[in-house]
Amino acid sequence: MLDYQEADEKKLYQQFCQDYQISFFAGSRRTFIDDKKYFEGFLFHHDKIYESSPKELNILDRIGSGDAFASGVITGLLEKWDFVDTLEFAIANSVLAQASMNDSPIFEKQDIFNYLDNKGTNDLIR
Repeated sequence: MLDYQEADEKKLYQQFCQDYQISFFAGSRRTFIDDKKYFEGFLFHHDKIYESSPKELNILDRIGSGDAFASGVITGLLEKWDFVDTLEFAIANSVLAQASMNDSPIFEKQDIFNYLDNKGTNDLIR
C-alpha cells in the first residue's frame, strides 16, 4: 500500500491514518475457498480492525463494485450503524453490484437488507 514497508496490518493502517490525518480506513479483499470466490471487507478506526464475514461472489460485471462498497460504508457511517453491520451492508451492496450487468445501480437499501436477511439468496440472486 503506497510503498509502505510495514508488514503488520494494524501498524500499517495506524501509520496510514496518521500520515493522511484520517479517522476511518476501509477496504476489501477477494479470497478463494474450495475454488469459489469470496469477498469481504474491513474497517480500521481508533486502532481497531473490524471485519465482515466473507460473501460468495457470482461475478457478471465488476464495474461499479468498488463504488458500491464505498457507498455502503459511507451509508453506514452517516447513519451511525455498528461498524460490522456497516461492513456487512457494504459487502452485500458490492456483491449484488458484481452479480448484475453494467454500471447502473438497481438496488434499493431494502434490497440489500433482504439479501443479508436471506443469507445471500433472494429474488435478486439465487
